[in-house]
Amino acid sequence: MPKDLAQANARFNQAAALGDATAMYLIGFNYDEGNGVSKNRATALQWYRKGAQAGSAEAMTALGYAYEAGDGVKEDHLEAYRWYRKAAEEGLPLAMTNLGLAYATGRGVKADQQEALRWYRKAAEKDDGRAYLLIGMMHLEGDLGAKVPAEAFRMVSKGAELGEAAAIRQLGYMFEEGLGTNVDLGEAVRLYREAADEGDAVAMRFLGINYWEGIGVPIDRQESRRWFRKATEAGDEDATKVLEELQSASSAATAVV
Repeated sequence: MPKDLAQANARFNQAAALGDATAMYLIGFNYDEGNGVSKNRATALQWYRKGAQAGSAEAMTALGYAYEAGDGVKEDHLEAYRWYRKAAEEGLPLAMTNLGLAYATGRGVKADQQEALRWYRKAAEKDDGRAYLLIGMMHLEGDLGAKVPAEAFRMVSKGAELGEAAAIRQLGYMFEEGLGTNVDLGEAVRLYREAADEGDAVAMRFLGINYWEGIGVPIDRQESRRWFRKATEAGDEDATKVLEELQSASSAATAVV
């Protein structure tokens, strides 16, 4: 174990023994990530629970995610909602956005788009890029009534400016499709690359499609396959299927000719 990690974990344990909620959360995080200790999800959750009970909003949010995903505990959307709400009321932007999503989707609480928007706005006020993205998507999809692409573009742009990879990718898509802005295929590809560089797997898949079909870039099937592979490796479950569909369509077109 690196000396600095060992020293950090020792300090966290000392602080946790004195009731430091943040230290409890960090111990849990280190068990989740294997930072200086062996990975152990069950032990991580024990520390998250201790930290949450001691007042750590980060630990509350980690517990909320565990219940939402059924990761290490039985899936329970009501319990997830409760922990997200506690953390949101403590002022944590991530929890505010997650709470907004709970209201938007009706998971653990009755669906309420206006309440979702209220929590997204609270998070956006604290510069949460994902919150800006989600507000933008509400305007784009008409979740609040009429679709307002121009406002969607403005909100998604703010999320992208804050470095939210999914917002950067969505902004690229809006340039590609002309949603709330003029079509600009070169800008779309540039933004997909930026999002892909941040690890966004869907942006990698979009680049694969663009190189396959020559959208904003010259057709380059080798480069296309490279991006589809990267997307798959990054966890995009649809990348392989999309590539197979493109190859099938291409083969069918060649056969017709």
